[in-house]
Amino acid sequence: QEDGGPKPFIPSRRASAKTILLFAVYTALCMAFAKLVLFGLGDLHGTKPTIALGLLFIFLVSSKKAYFLAVLPISILAMLYTPTGIFYGPPDKQALFSLLATDTRESLEYLKQIPVSAFLKAVLIPILGYGAYLLCHRAELRPWRNKTLVIASVAFIVFLYRPIHWFDRAADSWNGVKGE
Repeated sequence: QEDGGPKPFIPSRRASAKTILLFAVYTALCMAFAKLVLFGLGDLHGTKPTIALGLLFIFLVSSKKAYFLAVLPISILAMLYTPTGIFYGPPDKQALFSLLATDTRESLEYLKQIPVSAFLKAVLIPILGYGAYLLCHRAELRPWRNKTLVIASVAFIVFLYRPIHWFDRAADSWNGVKGE
């Protein structure tokens, strides 16, 4: 733009082909990030939750505060749980009991059974999130400025699907452990 202001971020009469391509890559990164987060947390319920979480990430990753206060901690949590989540699914009461009753030797035996690919997928989670964050900020993409995108995203997330059941399951499991 001639005025030096923020670049438009989605197709419009003022958006350049470069900006449209950057937003498409940013969207793909956010969707891949969402898919890996859900996969790592053991929540495999199809494309609806991936799209819902991906839309949420499109907005959250674009904000520096939201990225560092919400997205980065979620990506670290997902990275840490991914090797277990791939094989055992979302957390449950039995998994928490096992975690609390495990010694170092049992932990090492467990970790040796997990394939290297699970650890690589785990490390890829925060890398994808940070890659999306860098792209968004370097390209000066501002997804929240498009009212249609905001309204459509909120409608999809609120009315069609709850993005992650993992936190509900983890809280229920923790309450079950505390109760016994």
